[in-house]
Amino acid sequence: DLIIKNSPKVLLSYCLFIRLDKDQWQHVLGNLLRLCQEEKEPRDFVFSYKSCLEYLAGCLHVRDFLTLVPASGNLKFFFPFLKRNCMVAIASSLKASLIRKAGAP
Repeated sequence: DLIIKNSPKVLLSYCLFIRLDKDQWQHVLGNLLRLCQEEKEPRDFVFSYKSCLEYLAGCLHVRDFLTLVPASGNLKFFFPFLKRNCMVAIASSLKASLIRKAGAP
């Protein structure tokens, strides 16, 4: 929580270094979102929140990523991250399919 509040610009690097699990990411994103809404100058928190979402959209399964999006979230804000997450999942599925077909006799 201390890093989230005092050093939001390095938060993603720190989270990657300590290898957060899904529940820990949920906690981090929840705190960041709260700070984005409460702070008078939320620019650094918004940047950090978007950076974390961008990273997670590229590495989590769609179902897992959707659990990190708040139910009251604005679709216009979250759509680019949801789109990226789905595109990564589709590309991964296509790659697996091509590898299976290439290995089949």
